[in-house]
Amino acid sequence: MGFNEELGISCGIEYDAELEYDEEYEEESNIIEYMKLELKARGEVDRVEKLVKKCLRSSGGMKNVEMLWPNLLDEHSYSKLTSFCLEGCPKLLNVFPLSMLTRLQKLEKLNIWNCESLEEIICESQSQEVNSGAMQSLSPQLIQLNDTFEFPYVASLTLIGLPNLKSICHKTQTINWPLLKNIEVHGCNKVEILFASQEISGNTNEQPLFWVNENLVALEVEGCHGIIKIITHSTAKSLVHLETMRIKNCQEIEEMVGGGDDDDGISFPELNNLKLESLPKLESFCSSLHYTFGFPSIESVYVGNCPKMKTFSQGELNTPALRNVTLDLQERWEGNLNSTIQQIFREQNNLQILRKIKAILARNRGDMEHGKGTRCRVNG
Repeated sequence: MGFNEELGISCGIEYDAELEYDEEYEEESNIIEYMKLELKARGEVDRVEKLVKKCLRSSGGMKNVEMLWPNLLDEHSYSKLTSFCLEGCPKLLNVFPLSMLTRLQKLEKLNIWNCESLEEIICESQSQEVNSGAMQSLSPQLIQLNDTFEFPYVASLTLIGLPNLKSICHKTQTINWPLLKNIEVHGCNKVEILFASQEISGNTNEQPLFWVNENLVALEVEGCHGIIKIITHSTAKSLVHLETMRIKNCQEIEEMVGGGDDDDGISFPELNNLKLESLPKLESFCSSLHYTFGFPSIESVYVGNCPKMKTFSQGELNTPALRNVTLDLQERWEGNLNSTIQQIFREQNNLQILRKIKAILARNRGDMEHGKGTRCRVNG
């Protein structure tokens, strides 16, 4: 892209921390100058300056921002936006009004961090007053609020520290991300369904955070304590390009792939790195007996602090390239993935039993030493 085609906006408390100035005005002006260095579209600079000034001049800077965009938007404003990063707006409930969606057609990267009150990324409207030209630019599907919208160029999406986030947009049935390759979701505790296939989701009360995306190559989820399973079996079959899956510190997850009653084969042909860590309720990758799993490319499996994981999969399993499983920095292998996980579980379970026995014996010894032990008298 040329100089006049790109635009990036970054605003958040991280800039406040990096710049230490005594005067509020000096800090504000220097942040705006810093922002100008990141902008690559001369025609949008004025609009971005106004947005940043609005955020910084609110009492407390970003901390008291409740609405980012003006009530009335020009029809073509921000149409060159390719990158949007936002951090540290604890009072913000949403990021984009629906009237802005057609302006985000060039967006490539979207990062949102540490906005504690945020409930959705896109809302129906931040105000009842919306520029008529902007509304005319919306497609009929979006005006109905019940069809499909697409972010055609977004390749990277990061959502971190959003404990009240429930959906991307609860008013729009489907949002497609055809080029989305990297997803990071951390600390989004109210997200219950991460992925689902469009053909099986007709209940808007059970809307997933994402519709399945077959181009996804990396998935990282951490600290999302509302999720019970990562994907359904029909969704799993669509992730044919997934290379990396890392799931960490999700207290309610019981399995990665939700099971069903139909016999089926599921393959992750490109997955080569799987990491499961600090998942206290995880019992297996998939609990269904009806599925066979193929991991033809997987070379690395890490399992750490998953005390209830008894086996990897209840169904048949094919991992031709895998030769070891890493458990807390120790490599183990018992001939296949299922046998290795089962042996690790038995050893950990036996170790827990042994620790309990030692604790009981130590407590009994202490009681005996203090004259509190059980005494037995036998009279002949």
